[in-house]
Amino acid sequence: MIYRMRIYQAIPDKLPEFHRFFNEHLLPIQVRHGARLVGRWETDDGRVVAIWEYDDRDAYQRIDRAVRGDPASTVAREAQASDGPLYTTYDQTLMSATLVLPWPTDHPVPVAGAIVRRGDEILLVRPHEEQLHWLISGYLEAWESVEEAAVREVREETGLDVEIERMVGSYSCRSIGKNLVFAVCVARPVGGELRIGAEIADARWFPIDALPPWPADSPAAQAVADLRAAQGQ
Repeated sequence: MIYRMRIYQAIPDKLPEFHRFFNEHLLPIQVRHGARLVGRWETDDGRVVAIWEYDDRDAYQRIDRAVRGDPASTVAREAQASDGPLYTTYDQTLMSATLVLPWPTDHPVPVAGAIVRRGDEILLVRPHEEQLHWLISGYLEAWESVEEAAVREVREETGLDVEIERMVGSYSCRSIGKNLVFAVCVARPVGGELRIGAEIADARWFPIDALPPWPADSPAAQAVADLRAAQGQ
């Protein structure tokens, strides 16, 4: 394992905005491409320290390239520009572990998903970096429940307001190579107009019996299969 430590000299009166920006933009992009956040700390003198874990140096370089090329990184830069400077400088260094602890430090990250239904159709979205359409999903923000995160993600990605009906289940993302737990809700539209958010290339309704060719063991396929089984389909 190798670790990347980045130390930000935050602007004192903008620390809350910095943490919000980190949670909403920096964290989801890094985790999506395989970086693992060990922790984030705030020092007495106003610095913010973030430590990330990678399998090896090649993995770090691959993830760094993917993050830089992700369209969401452009969105993050634009958001930071609109907020104004949140920190003055930052330092970064790579570190190697000299002690391996006997307990795991790589805990799964929760992700909220939504099966938005309209009759016999499901609303799916295609992120810029994907070829297939998938269930609407996103990382939980501070203090959010899965249901609250699912409602927020649907609004941000599609412009629709939804009401959660129930939980379908939670699913390991090991089959797609990500250390995530995918918690999926069923929701129905109650307002808004369908539009495409900044991180989405397309959004459309699919008949529930004509969904994209997802691998059968993918979390999305398992969630829809469980929904249909519960409804006797």
